[in-house]
Amino acid sequence: MTNSKTHQRLCLLGPESTGKSRLADTLAAHFGAPIMQEYGRRFDIDHMQGKDGKAKGENWTEADLVRLANTHIEIREALPLETGAPMIEDTDIIQTAIWAEFLLGARSPALEDMVASANLADHYLVLSADVQWIDDGVRYAGDDTVRRWFFDDAIARLQKLGLSYDIIEGTDWAARTAQAIDIAERKFN
Repeated sequence: MTNSKTHQRLCLLGPESTGKSRLADTLAAHFGAPIMQEYGRRFDIDHMQGKDGKAKGENWTEADLVRLANTHIEIREALPLETGAPMIEDTDIIQTAIWAEFLLGARSPALEDMVASANLADHYLVLSADVQWIDDGVRYAGDDTVRRWFFDDAIARLQKLGLSYDIIEGTDWAARTAQAIDIAERKFN
């Protein structure tokens, strides 16, 4: 039996620099919940950006993105779950499929098949790009048009899959956090 089958999951999606990781940490602490940290960022730093750190968004293949998605799933499935709180997941295979479309210039058939057969989260929070993009040295999709595309693609995918979601928006971090906590309390308590 896998962890994700025994616990509900709340997953955060959205463009870069919208506070997904920060909010995931806050939600996990608030609920005393297990957290699946974002794996894509670590993979990008370790495998894709090159020794000089400048190969941002370059050299990606569909195989790289499938490997990233499979590793994320394996890590999530191996997490010990000691509480009845929902698992907080900082992105999932849907986010990876969106990145694949952005990086490869077209949808990845392999990832689209994986999404179609995946054990997806029980509820999603999609973070809007209302907040300023901050280049932390790793990010590279900060153009406002690109950020809007990421957001719109996430919403379209969730709707097509018939998944439950809410949008977290606004420029005030405290208000975004309060929105997310309120939604999660209503959904999972």
